[in-house]
Amino acid sequence: MSDDQNQSGKVDIENSQQEMPLEGNLPKNSPAAPLTGFPQGQTSTHDSEQPSTVNNSDYKPDNHERLQEENENDLLFVRKYPYSIILLLNNLESTLNQEIKNWTDWLTGNDKVVKNLKHEVRKLTTELQQKQDRILALEKIEANYSSIQQQNTELELRCVRLIKEVAMLKTGGEDAPRTEVLHSAFKELKDQTFKELSNKVYKLRTQCNPDAKMERKQETATIRSKLAEAVLMGSVDTCKKGNIAEVETTKLIKSVNGKFIMYFSSCGCSDVKTRFPSESQEIEQTLKNIAERSLKLVNDIIHASPPGELLWYEPGVEFNSEEHEVLVGCVEEGKITFTVFPGYAIYEGTPKKRRIFEKAMVFTALDAKK
Repeated sequence: MSDDQNQSGKVDIENSQQEMPLEGNLPKNSPAAPLTGFPQGQTSTHDSEQPSTVNNSDYKPDNHERLQEENENDLLFVRKYPYSIILLLNNLESTLNQEIKNWTDWLTGNDKVVKNLKHEVRKLTTELQQKQDRILALEKIEANYSSIQQQNTELELRCVRLIKEVAMLKTGGEDAPRTEVLHSAFKELKDQTFKELSNKVYKLRTQCNPDAKMERKQETATIRSKLAEAVLMGSVDTCKKGNIAEVETTKLIKSVNGKFIMYFSSCGCSDVKTRFPSESQEIEQTLKNIAERSLKLVNDIIHASPPGELLWYEPGVEFNSEEHEVLVGCVEEGKITFTVFPGYAIYEGTPKKRRIFEKAMVFTALDAKK
């Protein structure tokens, strides 16, 4: 390199230093001293007098010259980029490194969020499998239950048919009364017919003797008891003697009407037919219909297969929940005051065992809480 070329490079460097002032490239809080890379109080060797070079092709720069050239290049880089840009680049580099680390953790599975999510997924997968297994087990149980229920229904139908066939064989025909039908007719007499009739008789008694003070529940129960004893238990005595005929039916109707007149006579209303002819006639017609129905029903119960029996209990018998049910408003304990309506039982099996179809309704002491 010639002296003229060295001198020209020196002039270019000085001109670039004059065009880019140091103060404009530093932050506001930075010191005003120029950033040269040299300690304060020292000057660059570039500003000092350059040693003369020898125009020799074999010349090689020594270590001092190479260091001086590198310092000059660093100084040019610092002057070319402001300090704030360098800080920004450093921040961007740090952020980029952090993002690279995050993505590396994500891809390698070391990220905490990913680990937690994978753990939750495994946990939920296990719970889902358990629920599915439980559902399959319940579906199997439901299928087995449906199958058992269907088999039970079929067995019940077969049982009903067999019972019907056995009853037909014992009685010798289709006309034999069935226990289920007899029980249904018996409950209708108990829950509707006799109850409605007892209310009509009670109403007529209050019209005949309005000054008499009576407990309605107990008095209607007493009327129903007298009617049931006269009609149903009277029919039992008639049917046990043999097959019923028109004569037995007429005799039963007269007996029931006589009990009706006796009841009103005991209440001081012996002239009830005279004073209340339409009401008395209506009650007597109802008694006639009930007596005819009851006589036929009791005869069928006694001669059914298996045979049945009406259960009547005398006053003073201890209450038994297996055979008795109390009238609404009475206590379910103590001794029976009277039987309101008889029970219904059948005798089946070998040896014969009693099976209660309908418990006897009884009257006990009234419950003070009701």
